[in-house]
Amino acid sequence: MDPHPPSWRTGQFSYWRGVSAHARCCLVLLILLSATPTRSAQAATFSVTNTADSGAGSLRQAIFDANAAGGTNTIEVQNGLGTITLTSGDLNALNSNITLNGNGNTLSGNNAFRGLFVYSGTVAINDLTIENAVASGGDAGQAAGGGAGLGGALFVKDGANVTISNLVAQNNAATGGDGGAQAPAGVTGGGGGMGGDGGAVAAGNAGGGGGLGSGATGGSNGGNGGDGIAQGEGAGGDGTNSGGGGSTGGNNGGGGGSGDSVAGGGGVNGIDGGLSADPDGGFGGGGSSIGNGGFGGGGGAFRGDGGFGGGGGGGGLGSVADVGQGGFGAGNGVTSGTISQAAGGGGLGAGGAIFVMEGATLTIAGTLTVNNNTVTGGNGGTGGAGTAQDGSAFGDGVFLQGSGTLTFNPDTGNTQTLANTITDQAGSGGTGSWALTKNGAGTLTLSAANTYTGATNLSAGTLSLSGSGTLGNAAGALNLTGGTLDLGTTTQTRTGTITLNGATVSNGTLSSSGTFATQSGTISAVLAGTGTLAKTGTGTVTLSAANTYTGATNLSAGTLTLSGSGTLGNAAGTLNLTGGTLDLGTTTQTRTGTITVSGATVSNGTLSSSGTFATQSGTISSVLAGTGTLTKTGTGTVTLSAANTYSGATTVSGGTLSVNGSATSSAFTVQNGGTLGGTGTIGATTLQSGGIHAPGNSIGTQTVNGAYVLNAGSILEIEVDSAGNSDKVIVNGTVDITGSTLRVKGVSGNNFSGQTTYSYVIIENDGVDAVTGDFATIDNQLAFYDAARSTIGGTGNDVSLTLTRNASGFTDIATTPNQKAVAGQINNISGTDGTTISNAILGLTNAGAQRAFQQLSGDIFAAAPALNSRITHQATGQIGARLADLNRGRNIAQTTSGSLVAASTLSPAALTGFASSGPMASDSQTYASDANILSLGSENGPQAASAIWLQAIGATGRIDGDGNADTTDYQWTGMVGGFDTQLSDTTILGVYFGYADAQNQQSGRDATLNSNNLMAGFYATHDLGRDLQLSGQAGWTRTANDSNRNLDFGGINRTATAEYTDNALNANLELARGFDVAHNWRIAPYGGLRVLWNDQDSFNETGAGSANLSRQADSTLTGTARLGLRMAGLFETGNGKTIIPQFRLGWDHHLGPTSNSTTLAFAGTSSFNVTGSETDRDTLTGNLGFALADEDGWSLYADYQPSLSETRTEHAFAAGFRVAF
Repeated sequence: MDPHPPSWRTGQFSYWRGVSAHARCCLVLLILLSATPTRSAQAATFSVTNTADSGAGSLRQAIFDANAAGGTNTIEVQNGLGTITLTSGDLNALNSNITLNGNGNTLSGNNAFRGLFVYSGTVAINDLTIENAVASGGDAGQAAGGGAGLGGALFVKDGANVTISNLVAQNNAATGGDGGAQAPAGVTGGGGGMGGDGGAVAAGNAGGGGGLGSGATGGSNGGNGGDGIAQGEGAGGDGTNSGGGGSTGGNNGGGGGSGDSVAGGGGVNGIDGGLSADPDGGFGGGGSSIGNGGFGGGGGAFRGDGGFGGGGGGGGLGSVADVGQGGFGAGNGVTSGTISQAAGGGGLGAGGAIFVMEGATLTIAGTLTVNNNTVTGGNGGTGGAGTAQDGSAFGDGVFLQGSGTLTFNPDTGNTQTLANTITDQAGSGGTGSWALTKNGAGTLTLSAANTYTGATNLSAGTLSLSGSGTLGNAAGALNLTGGTLDLGTTTQTRTGTITLNGATVSNGTLSSSGTFATQSGTISAVLAGTGTLAKTGTGTVTLSAANTYTGATNLSAGTLTLSGSGTLGNAAGTLNLTGGTLDLGTTTQTRTGTITVSGATVSNGTLSSSGTFATQSGTISSVLAGTGTLTKTGTGTVTLSAANTYSGATTVSGGTLSVNGSATSSAFTVQNGGTLGGTGTIGATTLQSGGIHAPGNSIGTQTVNGAYVLNAGSILEIEVDSAGNSDKVIVNGTVDITGSTLRVKGVSGNNFSGQTTYSYVIIENDGVDAVTGDFATIDNQLAFYDAARSTIGGTGNDVSLTLTRNASGFTDIATTPNQKAVAGQINNISGTDGTTISNAILGLTNAGAQRAFQQLSGDIFAAAPALNSRITHQATGQIGARLADLNRGRNIAQTTSGSLVAASTLSPAALTGFASSGPMASDSQTYASDANILSLGSENGPQAASAIWLQAIGATGRIDGDGNADTTDYQWTGMVGGFDTQLSDTTILGVYFGYADAQNQQSGRDATLNSNNLMAGFYATHDLGRDLQLSGQAGWTRTANDSNRNLDFGGINRTATAEYTDNALNANLELARGFDVAHNWRIAPYGGLRVLWNDQDSFNETGAGSANLSRQADSTLTGTARLGLRMAGLFETGNGKTIIPQFRLGWDHHLGPTSNSTTLAFAGTSSFNVTGSETDRDTLTGNLGFALADEDGWSLYADYQPSLSETRTEHAFAAGFRVAF
């Protein structure tokens, strides 16, 4: 193939081949160099060395030079110059990347001119005072609208990025331009621009619109418009004395005057004046006719609308109502229907100190002082129809247009103070929203009534309020993630969400009708309003003020702490404690609303209520006081540990109420489903039917000060131990137990000594009165002791309980064959430890004893051989997959096909269903598209003689328990690989090696058995002809077992461990035949037989004393017959690769006994037999897999093999590769 592209071959670049290699390199280098962008202008510093308004060394000249230089430059004002006073007009706008270092000097606008205008670029303004600067909107010509006056000290245009540091902005002003008065008949003046006055009517000729800057006046009487302050953005428009209108000013200049009634618009984006052109102005006013203003006033005759902040033109050639509309904050024009009677609206004044356009950024670093700045709207003009509307005035400090974020970033030790307002367009009646973000370790102080509408974000340092200071509009979010919000003496009212996560709120009052969303931090300010306090997250929030908010208090996580005078809002607010900890400190919290405790902890202090303590779960160590009631509902447990004094009733209707402190002033009622417990002292107590009293925490005593009534159907639950201890109720009042039930239980870890009788006083009647009634029944849950009661025990009027050893033996309590087998040998365990084990069982309930028998039985060892054989099944099944390379003399399609059949037909795969989708699809060098897949008889062509392969295997499964044996969950992972070679045209022989780790668990027995399995063997396949193939495999598996049995019953807590080794031999034989079913699809029925001999090693457990088990060596022989059908296809990708999907469905039939059992023994006892779950006779198996084979001799493959029987479910997986050579 020709390496050159066609265009080179056709001669277009034929000369290239004749150029030397050296010349080619030089030419390429020149091309690359010529394509490299030129470097930007070098950074330069322009010095200001005098206070003159213009000329060399002046600030005006330095700005001009820095703009002209382009790139990134610095303007350095010499130290100690003093005040630079502007006398000739506004400074040029900054329109490149400039750092202006004021070095402590002052820029004065002389009460006539703007301070600084940033037109574009990234600009830093440092260490400068700007004072007495005025941004004046241009006054309009006759009948036109006044321009907007915006940003007295600083204006930041969209697209610019500005940082100011150590700035003082004081005594500055923004003043809207005045609207034009009525005009001579048929002719109007130009709209005022953003600084430039509109051109006036002169000699019957119209005036042009004003532009950007004080000198960008509109032309009058055919005169040219003045130039604006945006350097390089175009001059003012040309005037004309002929019939056409004057031209529009460049991107900042004034519009030209005219020789008739039409004149040019002024300012950025202004377009030509004229009746049809609808002349607009960007920062300028509209032309005299129907032009719309940009940031200026509209033209006059045809009611031009004002742009942002610009007054509307008067109009006059339409109806009275057809007047120019003022832009945002500006006044509308007025007309009676004739030009001579029309007048223009006044312009907006906004941002006395700073104005920021939407799309710009402003970051304020270092120190800042903003004070004594003012804003004034322009006056509406006066005409024959009256006076037009005046312009509005907004934001004497900072005005923010549209949407954005204003960032304050004072460093440590820096203080920023704004005594004038911050407002945005939405806060002034428009649209958009600006957020205020306070970063940095310094302090920002706001002392004016700010009206910005976005969020207030505090992350560091201090945000301080003083005087009339506010945090913007009440609906804005308040996000406090760090630092301190110092409210001073102010009250901040919010309707949006207040988020506290790591900050401190101090002084003043924070009022909300929304949510105080707290996560961490400290609040010493008063929280007020109708809002809700929500405590989430893992942190701690501390409240130390006398809060008055009336909404709920919701605690779901972390800690809410009260200190000092701290309160949880108004007493009527609900208190919902669903998680975390409420730490009352030394405070007393008084509530009249509902207090809900569900999963929380209440600690320290006093919680007083005249309402309801509605508890579900949690711990309360605070004192509960007041006249309120306490209810316990739900299934959880509530623990009271303080000396509570509440006097309302206590009702337990669900779960457990544990009183470990006291609650003597409350009467207790336990309803059906509820349980009362603990070791404290309580008031008079009544149990209704279904209610339970379980005194103590495990064994303990509870005291009842008052009457103690157990109604019919109620339960007194008593735990006992072998040392003569029991739960007890001391009653300082009357006792009535008529018709109730006594439930007797042994404590966990009980070790009865085997004595015949135990006696306990369970109700101590502290008085001379007799006990009324008797228990109707005794629910004795001890397996080996009978219970009897007496109501004249103790001192003669107490209730006593007597336990007497009954005739039940361990085998009487055992219910399953395995339980009975082990129970029959426990009493035969010799020595004192045998007695300890027996006594531990004697104190158990029926269920507890049965569980002990199960743990002692060791039935996991009965399940182990069958479990470990599953690994052999899968691993040897993978060997069948490796037997695919049977037909070395076949084309690739035939080899691929044969591979898949072989993977399915080797008996380990056939017997167990774990055959891989067969990787041997890649050993031939040719491909015949019409060849049959899975063909088993072709003898064409030479092929590779050997191959190696490796794959990962794994499975997860479950064998269900049968009531006698426990359910077993198992899983394993491993690797198996091998090498095979061709012995003849019809026979292949291979060897394999493998390793797998397995984990088997019986959670019901708390037993595990892990194993490491090492495998090796050989495999072979032989082509019998006529599409018949015989395959076989034989191997050995060595299994190193590691078992753990945890024994925890009565006083026993031990772990028995064992390590032993099993060995297994397996052999497999299978016969398969292939059939074509469609083009590139083939099926192969198969049948086979598998035999497994398992030699089980003996072992002796250690670690559990006399509960250790031992096993003698044993062996088993099992077999499996298999039948099934496999199907495989072949899809050529066209790039030398082939995709082979494979499917299999099979039936395995177990041969021989289905029981799994083993013989075990304790030391010194006879052996006993335990069984595991039976092996299912029949199993349904399957396979879903694919292989990707390459003509270069490698293949990748993966498959999924499920199997399902009556009690076993298994999911096995395999993936690997094969390389032929």
